[in-house]
Amino acid sequence: MINLTDIFRYKTLNLSKAVAFGFTKPDENGVIRYRRIINDDQYAIDIIIAKDGNVDYRVIDLADNSPYEPVKIESAHGAFVGEIREKCEALLKEIANSCFDLNLFQAEQAGRITDLIKETFGVSPDFPWDDYPDYAVFRHQDNNKWFAVILTVDIKKIYPESKDSGNIRILNLKAAPQVVAELIASYGYAPAYHMNKKHWYTAPLEGSFSDDELIRQIKESFEITLTVKKRRPIGK
Repeated sequence: MINLTDIFRYKTLNLSKAVAFGFTKPDENGVIRYRRIINDDQYAIDIIIAKDGNVDYRVIDLADNSPYEPVKIESAHGAFVGEIREKCEALLKEIANSCFDLNLFQAEQAGRITDLIKETFGVSPDFPWDDYPDYAVFRHQDNNKWFAVILTVDIKKIYPESKDSGNIRILNLKAAPQVVAELIASYGYAPAYHMNKKHWYTAPLEGSFSDDELIRQIKESFEITLTVKKRRPIGK
């Protein structure tokens, strides 16, 4: 089945982009609509976006203008319904990328930390992984080295003993090995998720640590990843 939550996670509708894409202007209820004809003019995919940004879709059989229901029935299988689902999902992803803005830092502390990094170092995040659009990397402008990474992961992957469930935002930072060991031994910090655990560690962005403490740690990570290229003497 098509997971609309995953496709539109961290995304906010940009109305001007949507209208330029081909959506109708909002009706009296603030709803906008888009139709794409598929399968040799036999079917249409209708995309409906509500005023609050919620997205829905339906497939219409143009022969009698009736909804093609199997596309949304989980138990419906077969080559044809699979083909229609693929076309719906491709269109939804195209709309998510073309008509929505990435609102990555919905977690409050993650947003504040991102702003602090911009203010302190003049660095904005980049998003190098298409499959993980909410994974943000902060890197030096001169040597391109990472000094901070913000990710969204299952809490159990960071804190296996946690009684909580669901995803959390985390911050990966670099430090000297002895500092990493000391931090992990203290409450709240954890071995780095998907990075070298000798040199990197993880901090949750859920309020466990103050912004001031985290920005101090980020400054240390920035310094340890900063390399100054020595100018070669003339004649050498």
